[in-house]
Amino acid sequence: MQRTIYALIDPRTKKVRYVGCTNDLDRRLWEHLNNPPSSRPQIQKWLLELDEAQLAIVHVVLDKTDREDHAEEQRWIKHYQALGEADLNYSIGGGHLVTPATRAKQSASAVEAWKYRRRLGQTNEIERSAAFRKRCSENMVRQWAERKARSANTFRKHVSESGKSSGGSTVSES
Repeated sequence: MQRTIYALIDPRTKKVRYVGCTNDLDRRLWEHLNNPPSSRPQIQKWLLELDEAQLAIVHVVLDKTDREDHAEEQRWIKHYQALGEADLNYSIGGGHLVTPATRAKQSASAVEAWKYRRRLGQTNEIERSAAFRKRCSENMVRQWAERKARSANTFRKHVSESGKSSGGSTVSES
């Protein structure tokens, strides 16, 4: 089964904040937006900040792989962490055990996320606004349409070039 390695990018800084791997990118992006705050407090805090600024997450596909061992995901995480990015990744990928240092970072992050929610007057579970979900959904649909258009253009270009090289006719649009 082919897996997609993706990055979540902060639209303000254009830096990669998180690298992940999934076999269903649309489902995984939905999960990032709808997971309970306790599951990934640092990501939830970042999403709250984006919501407050009326911005949407940006995602890019970094790679596709058939490997099941998470080696490619780990390579991308290490690459971005070496650049000082991917700061929201708790481990080097693939659900590996969390180190004591990372566990301490998670605990501190949970406290910070709680303080941030309290400052916003959101002391119970985070419920993102409908406007934030709509912005993110529209952004995802736009990016999906752009990927589909690029794929179609690449296909048309390939068909056109193969027709020229074989001397045959090319496919034309109706």
